[in-house]
Amino acid sequence: MIDLLQDLMQDRRIRHIQDRVDGISTSSKMNATAAAREVTVELNQRMNKLLLTNVALMELLIEKTGITEDDIAKKISEVDLRDGKEDGKLNARAALPPAKDCPECDAKICRDFNRCLFCGYEDV
Repeated sequence: MIDLLQDLMQDRRIRHIQDRVDGISTSSKMNATAAAREVTVELNQRMNKLLLTNVALMELLIEKTGITEDDIAKKISEVDLRDGKEDGKLNARAALPPAKDCPECDAKICRDFNRCLFCGYEDV
């Protein structure tokens, strides 16, 4: 009889702990969902701002310089191919213009330091 009471008490404690764990798990999922939603909203706002800026810059270029939309499209394709793939993406390193050749020793000038790491030539 005592064993039965102990088992019932233990079952009650287990259910209580399980309910608490379920509550924490649900709360964590809700927090994660809210955080993901917040990040998504922030990214959408940033994307919309970048889109607006790019459209304004493109219109200014066309109005002020006579560059055509076709010229811009060709440049976009050229920049897209810098990373070796025309996929609408650009890794950060490929966004930089290609490294220049050093006029002193023909090595590549380091873009991070604007100088040749072999002979010390500084690209001003």
